[in-house]
Amino acid sequence: MQKILLILLLGIFIGCSEDEENDFQAPSNLTVTQITPSEVQITWEDNTDDEQSFVLERSPNGVSFELLESLLPNTTSYIDTGLVSGNVYGYRVSAFKIKTDLATSETVLFRTLVAPTNLSASSISNSSLKLNWSDNSDSELKFVIERSNDNDNFSRIDSVDADISEFIDVNLDSTQSYFYRVIAHTTNNSAMTNTIEVSYLGNTFFKKVTSEFNDISALTVSPDNSKVIFLEEDNSINALDVNIELMDLWSVSNSSDLWRLSFFPDGSCFTSFSDYFEEENVRVWSAETGNLIWKPSHSPLKGIRSYKISSNGKKLITGGVDGVLKVWDSKSGNFLWSGVQNEQFEASIYRVAITQDNTIVTSFDEGGNLKAWDLLDGNLIWNKSSIHAIILDINKYICFYDANRHFGVLDVNSGNELWFNSVNTLEKTYKVLLNTSRLITLGKFLKVWDLETGSLIWQGENGESPNIYPNILVNSSETKIFSTIDDIINVWDAANGNKLWSYQFSKGNSGWNGVLSNDESKLLLSGWDGGNIVLLNTVSGELIWEGKHGDDVSNVVILEGGNSFLSVGNKNELALWEYGSGWSVVE
Repeated sequence: MQKILLILLLGIFIGCSEDEENDFQAPSNLTVTQITPSEVQITWEDNTDDEQSFVLERSPNGVSFELLESLLPNTTSYIDTGLVSGNVYGYRVSAFKIKTDLATSETVLFRTLVAPTNLSASSISNSSLKLNWSDNSDSELKFVIERSNDNDNFSRIDSVDADISEFIDVNLDSTQSYFYRVIAHTTNNSAMTNTIEVSYLGNTFFKKVTSEFNDISALTVSPDNSKVIFLEEDNSINALDVNIELMDLWSVSNSSDLWRLSFFPDGSCFTSFSDYFEEENVRVWSAETGNLIWKPSHSPLKGIRSYKISSNGKKLITGGVDGVLKVWDSKSGNFLWSGVQNEQFEASIYRVAITQDNTIVTSFDEGGNLKAWDLLDGNLIWNKSSIHAIILDINKYICFYDANRHFGVLDVNSGNELWFNSVNTLEKTYKVLLNTSRLITLGKFLKVWDLETGSLIWQGENGESPNIYPNILVNSSETKIFSTIDDIINVWDAANGNKLWSYQFSKGNSGWNGVLSNDESKLLLSGWDGGNIVLLNTVSGELIWEGKHGDDVSNVVILEGGNSFLSVGNKNELALWEYGSGWSVVE
């Protein structure tokens, strides 16, 4: 391609006839089309047969032009590179012929369009998926969605208006892979995303809905798994409909510094509790509307350290930082009775528990006093002192341990000590099995004790000493024990201690939280630090599925039927996952 100095072209002029000048026509239909974020193609029509070159000029403002390139005769296009997205450029092209002046086209002003980015796909069903992208421009008129079966021949399948950044593609063939790209368009401009390949992966869990909030600090799910209610950093309380893709139901503002939410057993209402030292820091709300049902009116509460709702949902028990145990009618808010934990000094009640038959409530304070009360009338049944801590799950027995972590069992009706183990110490994590009257302790060894006699039934080596996140999970029939230590889960036969299977998680995840499906055939585990989620077959230990929430996971909840679950991030993301036919981007 021959460069010709523009100054020479403008200076060379030899007289010619008027007919020759009129026959020499300027290029027309100058068009500029963006082909990449930094490249445009300039095209024009050649209206003369004897030009000796074309002179292409570019301007940053449409007024001051500079030579961009001199082109050979009969050239009708040029690709300009190195452009900046979002900038305005002016172009004009001139035909040149010796003995004739330059014949110059009209000027075309062109703003480079910033291309959409972050094209992604998520599954809706086995025949449909949703495309999402980032809109990086404020000047597009529409987005055109193109699809290909071979990554070569793309065709337009639809378009959406400006500022819309999603599209649902339907009637897909699950045996076929698809390639997608999205193109932003203005009147004379376009800019395209990268191309992604999407394939059907068969049955898997996929994120159906993701909702972002301002730091979720507490969360509770209704007993029927239809609603999720949670707190945000500003202490507002929010409710979402799980069955309708986390649709907003209501939101209420709240001035108290809340820290805990709990549903009542029937799911009609829920409680909120504030900071320990806020007065009147318990509230009962309607789960349907978010309206406040009641707050304490008997006397100001100096702060609630612990609470419990009876299994029949009729009574709410609060343990105060002032050492006073209070019992309320949970539906009406009527105050029923109170009891003083320690007559000598105020001792914060930091644990309360209720027997399964809702007849006895126990309260335990920071001074080591354990009391049992008649839940109906508030009469004190018995009192024990010099106890270091208790285990909350109670029926016929109360497990306790002393300052040296030697442990024993009390009869809940009489307070009599049934046995005390002065040799062994209670491990870091423990769990009581009420149906089979056993105590499980977890450390380097998993140990199972008889609650009635204190004898060791069996023990199994679990692994190295646990990190700060050991965990025990037991199925409802109490036939299997799931124990997690660091990145390993061991599954035991609860009757004889045989290790059924083990599974090692991905590295980089410390601490795992587990939940069983309703039929107990699947175990869902989430990594507190790392955000990984795995689904295991509880019989074989086989990995069914593995995914990632996105940030550290504070909670997972399997919903009814076991084919969907919620995952909650430690920061701001709440995700609804569904098991079914999944489409995914091929990496």
